[in-house]
Amino acid sequence: MIYSIHQPNYMPWLGLFHKIYYSDIFVVIDNAQVDRKTLNKNKIRTPNGWCWISVPLIKRGRLYQKIFEVKPNNELPWKEKTKKTIFHNYKRADYFDDHWPFFEDLFSKEWDVIKELNMHIIEHFLDVLDIKREIVYGTDLKVEGNKNELLINICKKIGASVYLSGTGAVDYNDPKILKDNGIELIYQDFIHPVYKQNFPGFEANMSIIDLVFNHGPRSKEILLSTSDPS
Repeated sequence: MIYSIHQPNYMPWLGLFHKIYYSDIFVVIDNAQVDRKTLNKNKIRTPNGWCWISVPLIKRGRLYQKIFEVKPNNELPWKEKTKKTIFHNYKRADYFDDHWPFFEDLFSKEWDVIKELNMHIIEHFLDVLDIKREIVYGTDLKVEGNKNELLINICKKIGASVYLSGTGAVDYNDPKILKDNGIELIYQDFIHPVYKQNFPGFEANMSIIDLVFNHGPRSKEILLSTSDPS
């Protein structure tokens, strides 16, 4: 059984969905300390290249928060701003009309915890891509440890034998320690596909919404067109 782990990112890029596809179990690390790089922001395509879309967070007095504790700053008009930004940049995309109702509904709701917002988005696009995988949460597993110790403890808890890692963790993973604990380590071999976007040229590493707005039912085929784990 293959498992992968990741924090619940906001409007994730294609690589996260590729990793989930090649996993039997996707572990959402919602009990780790906050990494603010992509928890609350991601990139979308614009006529001038790309821009960030983001959710402002309540930070005062919350330096050492766990992900499941993080709250959006709903005193700021982030929902209206993001909705307008997405609409303006994708309204002429081929499959805009198919997917815009989701965003209208998304930004009409109140979101008190960013984990819930992000997982709502992730689960929606897993459904759009017809990727059905078991999802478990770090808060439910109640496992502890740092780096390789955490990976081992998660494996034992969920009964997995293979850990699918992103290549960004090469310097942190210890294959020998994992192997000694009966865990096979494999790496995600994700080569970003090049596809037609709704503006001239191509920008990689956009949010999944860029692929879906532009290619609709072909999005899964494009996502999986270049690589497998190795």
